[in-house]
Amino acid sequence: MKPLSASARGLGAKVAIVVSLAVLVVLVFGQTAGFDFIGLDDQDYVVRNPHVLSGLTAENVAWAFTTTAQANWHPLTWLSLMLDAELGGGPGTYHVTNVLLHVANTLLLFHVLNRATAAPWRSAVVAALFAVHPLHVESVAWIAERKDVLSTSFFFLALAAYARYSERPGPLRYAWVVLAMALGLLAKPMLVTLPIVLVLLDLWPLGRLARDSGSWHEALRPPWGAVVDKLPLAALSAASCAVTLFAQTRGGAVGSSTAHPLAARAGNAALSYVRYILKMVWPFDLAVPYPYDFELIVPWRVAAAAAILTALTWLAIRAARRRPYVAVGWLWYAITLIPVIGLIQVGAQSIADRYTYVPLIGLFLVVVWGASDLLASTSLAIRLCASAATTGLIAALALAAHTQVSYWRDTITLFTHVLEVTDDNATAHNALGLALYKQDRVDASIAHFRDAVATWPNYTAARVNLAAALMRVGKPDDGIAQYREAVRYAPGDPAILMDLGVALMVAGRLDESSDVLREALTIAPESALGHAALGAVLGRRGDHQAAVGALREAVRLDPEAAEPRVNLGTALMKLGSWDEAEAELTAASRIAPESASVHKNLGVVLARRGDLAQAAVHFEEALRLEPRDPGTLANLERVRRRLAAESE
Repeated sequence: MKPLSASARGLGAKVAIVVSLAVLVVLVFGQTAGFDFIGLDDQDYVVRNPHVLSGLTAENVAWAFTTTAQANWHPLTWLSLMLDAELGGGPGTYHVTNVLLHVANTLLLFHVLNRATAAPWRSAVVAALFAVHPLHVESVAWIAERKDVLSTSFFFLALAAYARYSERPGPLRYAWVVLAMALGLLAKPMLVTLPIVLVLLDLWPLGRLARDSGSWHEALRPPWGAVVDKLPLAALSAASCAVTLFAQTRGGAVGSSTAHPLAARAGNAALSYVRYILKMVWPFDLAVPYPYDFELIVPWRVAAAAAILTALTWLAIRAARRRPYVAVGWLWYAITLIPVIGLIQVGAQSIADRYTYVPLIGLFLVVVWGASDLLASTSLAIRLCASAATTGLIAALALAAHTQVSYWRDTITLFTHVLEVTDDNATAHNALGLALYKQDRVDASIAHFRDAVATWPNYTAARVNLAAALMRVGKPDDGIAQYREAVRYAPGDPAILMDLGVALMVAGRLDESSDVLREALTIAPESALGHAALGAVLGRRGDHQAAVGALREAVRLDPEAAEPRVNLGTALMKLGSWDEAEAELTAASRIAPESASVHKNLGVVLARRGDLAQAAVHFEEALRLEPRDPGTLANLERVRRRLAAESE
């Protein structure tokens, strides 16, 4: 038998690497196929998003390209979620897609590095670290972070296309780079730093600038060729930055300068660079989110962080002459973090694991290539020990990542863990409170909502949730007080005003309720919920004529809502408009056939009009839905007596 050629052995090794990397990702992340949605952002991205749930329709595609929902413009992310809805729609479908994208990203990273460096084993180690590092769990296990894994796929495709372009520049090859970057930006604006990353790759490992100018250092004086062919890509970045800032400002995601002063943001940014490095080395006590801790941002810590960053940057540049990968890797890390480092504060978190998905690759490059260089002149025994240690490190990271992934099973599991590893985490308390509330563990939910507002007094979402929970356990005065506090922190928010109005109605304070609801409707006159609530209040006050007007407006604004039609039918009954009442209640029965109130009221109308047989049918259906309801039992008995009398 002939021995395998070097090329055949090389191909076999690459196939083994590819298969091993894919299996590694599946072993760590495959468990998410059985996980649920998470009560943080997943609800808005999928669970309560009718555009996503109804799939890839022309209307939904148009919405994806025009909406700034979730304070972002990322139409490709919306389209990918819609496609998942078409394919099945359960949480497992979305999770599996995220895992497959992470597999693709891992293999693309290996391909790009191996092609550019011709160092398959070092490339494989970097790809393995990327695949299983616990800091990357958030990007993969969180359905709402589809934008992260999807945009990174196009980031790597752009790198692969650029590597081909650098070998033999041409318009068609360059067009593939532009297309990949544009698609990536449509998934998440994280790719805005790609033009600079490509300049770094020109320096190492592609060596393009050295070929053009004679040496690596001469290429820095200045690399005009590298700059010129990045200008179209830089224009894409600038456009994406403008659109993103508009979307996040419009969506209220950008923190105010009062809540997050520039000095605090700059200090947090310096600390974050160091914190991410520490978490890369020791990836434990990972959480979502990490609360913004102003007590951490003290001058001596900020100064120390700035000194560390300055020293590392100086050392990287000094090492560039003999080891250019050190400068490239460090600058990759430092530059790709800039969009998410918090100089423009988006959200309330200080740092986020998902922000490291691309930046950590730079540090992995430094570590892996640096270790390889250090070991190059050592004995075979030492190199074998280093290989075994590397395998052990990857296995340990994979095990830690597998454990971290397990926390994402459901909302309660995740945020129970988050509260164990963080302090004063208002977002986690609120999310856990909501999950408990939905499980009818209302008293436990109230405790978490109280902790949330104690930590963050102007957290209006948590106050509204606390108010709703207090109303549910029969404490209307306490609930109303919390709604009023929420209004104080968010004056002019029509949704909170409507919640307050409904709470006042439930408490029987009808005059106050109608005043608050009218105030809300002056702010949001097209709110179907507002008109429906006002109509219900007016009906309780006995002002049925005014109630009919408000309820007709609610029906006009939302023809598919059943409750306003039921209330409208009831108000029309009070006014003696039996034909109109029957029409509204019949329409309501088609919309909500499982509503007992619809059948009760329709039975009353039909009995009043003499259609006793159909009235009996609706009363019987109401009793099926609400057994032993005394009013319905009495009405059914009366109808049956009248039917019996007519048959004699």
